[in-house]
Amino acid sequence: MTRRDIEFDAEGVTLRGWFYPAEAGGAPGAVVVMAHGFSAVKEMYLDSFAEVFAAGGLNVVVFDNRCFGASDGEPRQEIDPWAQVRDYRHAITYASTLPGVNPQRIGIWGSSYSGGHVLVVAAIDRRVKAVVCQVPLIDMIRYTHIGAGASWEAEYGDPAKPADRAWIMKYSPYQNVSKGKQYPPVFFVTATSDDRVTPVHARKMAARMQAMGLPFLYFENTNGGHAASANLNERAERVALEFTYLARKLMD
Repeated sequence: MTRRDIEFDAEGVTLRGWFYPAEAGGAPGAVVVMAHGFSAVKEMYLDSFAEVFAAGGLNVVVFDNRCFGASDGEPRQEIDPWAQVRDYRHAITYASTLPGVNPQRIGIWGSSYSGGHVLVVAAIDRRVKAVVCQVPLIDMIRYTHIGAGASWEAEYGDPAKPADRAWIMKYSPYQNVSKGKQYPPVFFVTATSDDRVTPVHARKMAARMQAMGLPFLYFENTNGGHAASANLNERAERVALEFTYLARKLMD
């Protein structure tokens, strides 16, 4: 598996990551842009996803969010959801310039907090043709009443406070999806046993999209907690499902 280090500009901040070229080679092909959620970095299993995707014929760009991991940004460990959303778009722009990448076939992947980010990116960036939304945090207005959400107010803000609520409302994916707009298809992946975010966010968003006639697929594993897989067999199944979805949406 050939992997090379990459870096690109995002509003004056250098973001760093890896590029996995599709093993099949040949004509320019699809690319998947991946980033981790909240404070996680790319070394936390994103390589295992990217290797499978690339082996199957997808190009993959993996990057660390600004202020985390190998990427620049100050203050360190600061999380700004809108900045992270914009950085996905910068990563898409960068990926589109790479040899072997077809800029008309772009997918995005996010997990946990970035599982919500990819829904926002897909809603505002028409370049995105497929979305993997894994164990996502989506309803930012009700999140304090779901799972462990009440313990995250210091990080995400308190929706019970008018000033915080007004800012959160502009971003929250659940409150901003609307009927009549075009969205790329979404593949939700979650787990019944996730006691951190819980599957409630994915279930609510899937139900809302279904009511609006919007395209999506949904997979809920029983075990595995916030990782959505309890063992290597379940992880292999989940990665295979995600690859199959991306391949059908971007390669067919």
